[in-house]
Amino acid sequence: SGTTEVNFTDPVSHPADHIISESVWYPFVRGSLDVLREKLRNSGIEETGRITLKQYYSLLSSRDDTIRVRIEPVTKTGIVSPDSASDSETISGFTGTLYPYQITGFQWLKMISNEGIGCILADEMGLGKTIQIICMLQDEKNTKNRKPSLIIAPATLLENWRREINRFAPHLQTLIHRGPTRTGYYKELFKPDIVLTSYDTIVRDILLFQMVQWNHVILDEAQAIKNPDSQRSISVSGLNRRISVAVTGTPVENTLLDLWSLFNFILPG
Repeated sequence: SGTTEVNFTDPVSHPADHIISESVWYPFVRGSLDVLREKLRNSGIEETGRITLKQYYSLLSSRDDTIRVRIEPVTKTGIVSPDSASDSETISGFTGTLYPYQITGFQWLKMISNEGIGCILADEMGLGKTIQIICMLQDEKNTKNRKPSLIIAPATLLENWRREINRFAPHLQTLIHRGPTRTGYYKELFKPDIVLTSYDTIVRDILLFQMVQWNHVILDEAQAIKNPDSQRSISVSGLNRRISVAVTGTPVENTLLDLWSLFNFILPG
């Protein structure tokens, strides 16, 4: 005839089939706690406390009429907002100088990486998307013990990426994987900090690249996967990765399907 809202102190491990709230005993529908625990586990939530944005979005997508989960807003502890971007940012190993809006962009990318989700960096051409990505990758090397990252770009831009990384973050080791001399052993891809390859090479060597658990997979000129049914889109979506970043000044070229295809890569589901 009606519903009553109750709060768990620990829904992950709560063993009972009831809860007492304000001296009133509320029984649970048989199996409902098991369903709730399964939803939490599927979202990567194993204990109570602050959750990441990735876990939050996973919970949002799993809500239904069987188990209703109300997600309370929390303070922005540990999350960087554009308003909190400082006028200067010191990154050990980075040799360039950032404009204030690039500092904001880097701090946003850092937050995205820390929260375990993907994003689209869609600054217009000439505003320095490459340098913001390099800042993020250098910061990751400084503060985390991560696996290598992969940058996929049109073949004509690979040397430019290597040149810019060597210029602004000379301590990051790079490898261009392309051409007849490229390796056929996946363990070779673990040696550098960053592997650079082209969209065409990803399609040809997809089995090799799928054998690596990548930290970041970054797509430059990401409108290259605007067709979700293309071999390029299918190949990059099949890569094992922690974070997905799409870099493009033109996220929509024809229809909203272009944008959907990018989101299907950065936030699957």
